[in-house]
Amino acid sequence: MLQTVVSKPQLKPSTLGYAFAGLVLCSASVAVQAATYPQPKPAYTLQIVTHGEDANRSDNMSEPNRQDNRRADVSMKTTVQTGIRTVTRESTKQVNVKVSDALNRSIRLNDGGVIWVSKDPASINPKLDVISSASVEIKDGKFTNPLSFKLKTNYAHFIDSWEMLVYHADDEQQTNPLANFVGRDLKNGRTLKWNGRTSNGKVLKAGDQLTYVLKVRDKKGHLDETHARTLRVVGSELGRHIAKTNNRSTTQILENNLSRQTIPLYGSQVRIFGRDIANGNSIKVNGEAVSVSDGKFFIEKLLPDGKHNFDVVITDNAKQSYNKTLNVDLKGKYMFMVALADVTIGEGKVTGNLETLSDGDKHLDGDIFVDGRLAFYLKGKIKGKYLVTAQMDTGTEAIEDLFDDIHKKDPRSLFRRLDPDKYYPVYGDDSTLIDDTDSQGKIYVRVDWDKSRALWGNYNTDLTGTELSSFNRSLYGAKLNHKSTQVTKTGDHKTDVTLFASEAQSAFRHNQFVGTGGSLYYLKDTDIVDGSEKVWIEIRERGDSDRAVKKIVMEEGRDYEIDDFQGRIILHRPLLQIAKQSGPSLIKDTPLDGDQVFLMVDYEYVPNDFDSNKATYGANGKVWLNDHVAVGGTYAHENRSADDYDLKGVDLTLQKAKGTYIKAEFAKSESSQTQGSFLSNDGGLNFTPFNDNSSPSNINGSAYSIEVRANLNEFSYFNNNKGSIGAWYKTVMQVSLHQT
Repeated sequence: MLQTVVSKPQLKPSTLGYAFAGLVLCSASVAVQAATYPQPKPAYTLQIVTHGEDANRSDNMSEPNRQDNRRADVSMKTTVQTGIRTVTRESTKQVNVKVSDALNRSIRLNDGGVIWVSKDPASINPKLDVISSASVEIKDGKFTNPLSFKLKTNYAHFIDSWEMLVYHADDEQQTNPLANFVGRDLKNGRTLKWNGRTSNGKVLKAGDQLTYVLKVRDKKGHLDETHARTLRVVGSELGRHIAKTNNRSTTQILENNLSRQTIPLYGSQVRIFGRDIANGNSIKVNGEAVSVSDGKFFIEKLLPDGKHNFDVVITDNAKQSYNKTLNVDLKGKYMFMVALADVTIGEGKVTGNLETLSDGDKHLDGDIFVDGRLAFYLKGKIKGKYLVTAQMDTGTEAIEDLFDDIHKKDPRSLFRRLDPDKYYPVYGDDSTLIDDTDSQGKIYVRVDWDKSRALWGNYNTDLTGTELSSFNRSLYGAKLNHKSTQVTKTGDHKTDVTLFASEAQSAFRHNQFVGTGGSLYYLKDTDIVDGSEKVWIEIRERGDSDRAVKKIVMEEGRDYEIDDFQGRIILHRPLLQIAKQSGPSLIKDTPLDGDQVFLMVDYEYVPNDFDSNKATYGANGKVWLNDHVAVGGTYAHENRSADDYDLKGVDLTLQKAKGTYIKAEFAKSESSQTQGSFLSNDGGLNFTPFNDNSSPSNINGSAYSIEVRANLNEFSYFNNNKGSIGAWYKTVMQVSLHQT
């Protein structure tokens, strides 16, 4: 590339005079003066010649050669007129460019193909998982082949130590591991081998069910862990066939299997792509082997702010290896915004008919109308810590009504409940649409930092840490959730506080379904609030106690699909009526004598006579005084047209270890929380109201509960003894009517 810069000396005063005279007399005089006046010669001429990567001076096969190609040569040629002689001087100076200053965002491979790196400062999506086969064959107490576990993560930079543990499925509290693998410097794709030998001397046999989890910690002790995965121990020919046909996929796609995430993460999400990689070529990035499929690969990492280098090692078909380097510079500042402003001014008039088709249409009454719309989307990072996401869309309204009810839900959101695949545009490439502003109103604002969040938009109150003072509704309004970065040794945040406030524009409903053995369940109501459902499975002891012994929270997309408009839920797996049989006999006097299984659903809906101009607010907090003692409190209030609802509760936790604790609760409430609770035994075809539905609305009461549980493995006196003991007590202290 050649660029020439020519200096321009200032014009003489006489030239300005000629020009002014020419403007006064005629344009011809100007042309004559411009043509006859001698043009000055340039004082100097600057030529800039640049060469790209196609004109390297060195071969890039060694670090000194690569450094040589990063140089910049500055040459200067000076010509000086001295009397009758012209003297020319020429000098060249080499300016070296530091490796840290040379950012190679993409590299081309010798056999074709390209590898490049991109950064996303607005995304922090941690992923952690450990995968293995679904079953393993055992013979004479040993695995016929070592069992492999693959550890996978995208935030290894923040992990200081890791631990992978295998338990027997009966060890529900996970206190007595059969195998324990520990290490430092976790790399994505690391593989562990286990021959089946246990650390506690237990001999495995065919039919055993095992679970395994991965736990990681940072330098300050914050704990992250995965959901437990299961595998079976088999020993027959049929078992080997099952093992071959049911092994889990070892795809390179990294799934998020986190059950607890407390490690503070900051920085940016970095993605490295490869395309058109020649067949037979293998790629390693910073020592991590990547899987190339159809000439493409993709990996992602979470990295802190700063400059990062990626050493890419390429091995071609001839087994010759060479290195190239990718660089990325991550900064704590990021801002993206797109905005729209629209104003329409018009006048409409209809003549020749008795009345307009739509009565009262302001656009056809003959007056001038002014409509407008304002909309924007913003995402930015402040000081490398605070991630701000904001969105506003007033919709098209009269200009004077543009900001009316901006704090309320948009009642027209019902008509936008369409299949995204049917009305979103198709781009013909790998583009995906992401909506990270969950709001049924005109405005949405969210600020995330550390493990805390403040938002205005749609949210769940999530006051679910206790049993007697639980309050879990889907609302539109303001919410603040602050979690301290300090944690206990079991991974709980030492301080966890939640505040919320809303002008509730929907009512709360609770449905229970007895498992039918099927997958289809109909809710009591149709046209429920989009995204308001909370679905979980509850297993209860059969008998007078009806005590819940287990709770499994379900996730939309993974466990079920829901049609909000028709009020219909389809589970991905049939829900059985009985969770566990009480004995191994095939012939029983009472075959349905196990624990009962219930599908529980909470959701929001809008009754016909609902008064939406009422406030709902509350708070919840829990503080760990040390690793063993925690105190908490809950308060919630709902303004209603009839009797207001109030909930107050306190709780105390004394914990020795994960499976040994004492929990005590006390709660008091006024009025009923739900607008009716219903039970169905046939999947939603018929419902029976709970007894409390017929109770007066001005009822109040209080209750307390205490639960004690001890895992014998956590006491040295019961060394390696299997089992746990527990006791609980609950009672309603008083129920009375209050004056209204």
